[in-house]
Amino acid sequence: MRLFIAINFSEELTRELLRAVHSLRQQSARGTFTRPENLHLTLAFIGETDRVNDAEAVLQKVCSHHRSFPITLSGSGRFPGRDRSTAASGRSEGDLYWAGLEKSPALSALAADLQQELRKAGFPIEERAFRPHITLGRRVLPKAGPRPAEGAAQAPNPGRAAEAAQVPNSGRSPGAASRSAAAPIRLQIRPKTMDACWVSLMESERIDGILTYTERASFRLR
Repeated sequence: MRLFIAINFSEELTRELLRAVHSLRQQSARGTFTRPENLHLTLAFIGETDRVNDAEAVLQKVCSHHRSFPITLSGSGRFPGRDRSTAASGRSEGDLYWAGLEKSPALSALAADLQQELRKAGFPIEERAFRPHITLGRRVLPKAGPRPAEGAAQAPNPGRAAEAAQVPNSGRSPGAASRSAAAPIRLQIRPKTMDACWVSLMESERIDGILTYTERASFRLR
């Protein structure tokens, strides 16, 4: 069983994220776009394990020590994919595009506590900085054509690697872009806010070839 711990979103935040996914799809030549029911914020990735009860116990313990807090959407960006383009095919793997969140000490503390307690319980949680982001699309390649008019929002700093690959922001008019080159993808994320009150243990699996996330347990923050 492939498990991760996440915050799922309110209807209002989900609608805003779906608007961004639609905009991303419209500006893309190809890509794999996140389905509405799969939108989430990962706090800790556990991976393959049969220790579901142990993971639930850790989640319940950590949630009992943290209060609920607000989270607000803020900005967008991309993580570059590995370039697999060749002279023969001219194709590359594409990039991962994400929506970001405003900086939240409470969110960072919750994620750090979860990862620490999971490691104490013997789960092989990777040691890496927590960079909160919401995946909108993977393996995305932009369409060739002029730059869209929609303004790009700034990324909220999920990490230097993301900053270096941030969705570009230019004051040039749409007509200044080359029609033969790939137009930069621009996403505008409105600052919708919700109270994070519940944290969920999620299972990731493929059902009939479709990536599906199923909630296995959920615990309320204090």
